[in-house]
Amino acid sequence: MSATIAVLSQKGGTGKTTMVRSLADVFERLGVDVLAVDADPQGNLSDYFDTDPNAQPTLGDVLMGQARAADAVHGRVIPANLQLAEAELSLSGKIGREVTLRQALMDLKRDRELILIDCPPTLGLLTVNALVASTHAILSTEAQYFSLQGMEQAVATA
Repeated sequence: MSATIAVLSQKGGTGKTTMVRSLADVFERLGVDVLAVDADPQGNLSDYFDTDPNAQPTLGDVLMGQARAADAVHGRVIPANLQLAEAELSLSGKIGREVTLRQALMDLKRDRELILIDCPPTLGLLTVNALVASTHAILSTEAQYFSLQGMEQAVATA
C-alpha cells in the first residue's frame, strides 16, 4: 500500500502545484514509483507534466464514475481540466461523497509507492476527498497574513 500525500492550502499562489511537481521529480530520481493526481480544475499540474489538454479520461471522469483511475493515468499524472468543477458539483448530492477519490485510487495504491495529490485553493469537496484519500498532508503557505489565515483554516478542516 502506497503513501498518499495531499498538498493543500486555502489560498492560491502558495506553491502547491510546483511542490507536487518538484516532489514527483525528486522521488522519481530516487527510484520511487510516483503518481501525481491533479485535483485542481485549473489543470496546472497536468500542464506541468505536458499532458495533452484534450486527454481523456481525466480525474473528473473518475469522480463521476465514468472511468477507472487506472485508465485515467497519462504518463505520470491523472490530469484535470475544468470538467473537474462539474464533477465536484455532482459529488455534492452523493452519499459517501468524501470517500469517492479514496475508493477510486484503491487499485493504484497497491501498484504505486507514492501518490501525490495537488489540491485546489479551496477547502471544498475536492480537497476533502484528497485528504480522506491521503495518509499524509502538506500545507503549503507563504509568510504573509492571508496565506497564514488559509493555513489555519486548512488545519481546522483536517
